[in-house]
Amino acid sequence: MKRLEKVRVHVLPEKGHKVCVTLHFRDGTCRAMEVSRPQPLATADAPEKFLNCARRVVTEETAYSVIEMVETLEQRTELGPLFEFIQGSLPTNPT
Repeated sequence: MKRLEKVRVHVLPEKGHKVCVTLHFRDGTCRAMEVSRPQPLATADAPEKFLNCARRVVTEETAYSVIEMVETLEQRTELGPLFEFIQGSLPTNPT
């Protein structure tokens, strides 16, 4: 079973910003808990959030390059470098 198939999320509209997350384990047991649903990320906060995540796997220079590519996507005629990043062929973080 794939990881995503082991997790179920159900919105609980009667409880405001809560969802019920159910985890299905290999031994057949399930655990469920109610958690607060995350609020949407503000557009202005997205680059910082991306950098914090991307720094774990790519160089900081690469992460900034990706942000620049995405921010100028509509003006670009060549998307090869962005697809190279998505495919994992850009420099990775050595740590």
